[in-house]
Amino acid sequence: LMAQEEIEEEKEGTKEVDEAAEEEEEDEEERKARAAGEEAAARERAAQKQLMAIEELVQTERNYLKHLQLCTVTIHSNLQKLEV
Repeated sequence: LMAQEEIEEEKEGTKEVDEAAEEEEEDEEERKARAAGEEAAARERAAQKQLMAIEELVQTERNYLKHLQLCTVTIHSNLQKLEV
């Protein structure tokens, strides 16, 4: 009887250890999944920032060309007035 009780107690102890190990594995998987999600979000934010920077650069260049064209037209017009 005593030996059988000891065996049953040992089985219960083993079950508790197994359950604890399973919980730790699940926690580890959750941490890995969360870390992967955070990394993906960080990459997405970096890509968005890069895209915004490129769009700003392109718009700045467009404005520069527009102003350069305006200067060219103005100078050309003034030179024509002086020649007359």
